[in-house]
Amino acid sequence: MEKVLNNYLNVLNKSEIREQIIRAFIFENPVTIFKLYDKKIKRILSFIEELDEFFYSGCVYFDPKSRESAFSGLILVSRFRNLFNVAMYHANKHSGRLDKFTDLSHIFSGKPLKDIAKYCSPERIKELENILTSYRPDIISGYWVVEEIIRAYKSEKPVTSIELYDKKIKIISRLIEELKEFFMVGQVSFDPDPPKSTFSGDIYLSRFKNPFDVIMDYASKGNGLKESFADLSGFLVLGKPPKEVAQYCLKERMKEYNLIK
Repeated sequence: MEKVLNNYLNVLNKSEIREQIIRAFIFENPVTIFKLYDKKIKRILSFIEELDEFFYSGCVYFDPKSRESAFSGLILVSRFRNLFNVAMYHANKHSGRLDKFTDLSHIFSGKPLKDIAKYCSPERIKELENILTSYRPDIISGYWVVEEIIRAYKSEKPVTSIELYDKKIKIISRLIEELKEFFMVGQVSFDPDPPKSTFSGDIYLSRFKNPFDVIMDYASKGNGLKESFADLSGFLVLGKPPKEVAQYCLKERMKEYNLIK
């Protein structure tokens, strides 16, 4: 891979771009996104074709109508299939404007969440903790669940979830209303035809709009986050480092999903 990058130094321009791509290859960056301006389109397409051997890779034009001789836009590379698909979707949707999905692009680039999060005071954290502990042990099974939710509120992870089985709808609805003071909140039932009085499923919480929308979309499609989304859920919901997510996705029973390139 380094030989390929060395062959395209006139494309990459800056040594830090080369290093970011290498970091993506060794699972230090979930997704590498970089900008290129006024580059020869044939050279760019040849570069992406060679990157395809090592990554899920693609490009997005800043101006979708400008596809003749010069390229100005984003190059995206990742070894995680679902992370790449999500990054490409948002990059295409916004014509390469990273500022339109700052939370996701920031997270995928491996930058600290606290750089883009609003400040949360110790008093608010304590208020949230008191609400959560009031639902123990009937709804929230253990204190580790409280700790994970607090982590999400302190922007130490993008999204978190609460797994529930056969819980009364009225109590769940009350919990969700209280959590909305702190998070974006959504629920996904494990049962496509759920009963009216009880709920079995996941509640998802996040302070970040785009990661929350992504997880809700994937979870809603599958009545929960299935193993085929393990790269996405491991990184965004569990808050695991990329190397740890990759190790899980490369296990023998996970290989059928082709989550890692």
